[in-house]
Amino acid sequence: MKYTVTFANPTDWSVEVEAENPAEAFDRANEEFDYPSLCHQCATHRNDGDWEAAFATDEAGTETPA
Repeated sequence: MKYTVTFANPTDWSVEVEAENPAEAFDRANEEFDYPSLCHQCATHRNDGDWEAAFATDEAGTETPA
């Protein structure tokens, strides 16, 4: 019997934007976000799913959840 074993690998990607507040930063980052590319070898073995903004970090290091 064959089994498919899926290995989960949470990934993240950061986009630096200029904004007046965290809400504006999320909007701008979503506009500028471009799905990171993988080489053909990795792409055939990975399914990263949908990317969604998780949090914004200001220059002082304060994180604001999406």
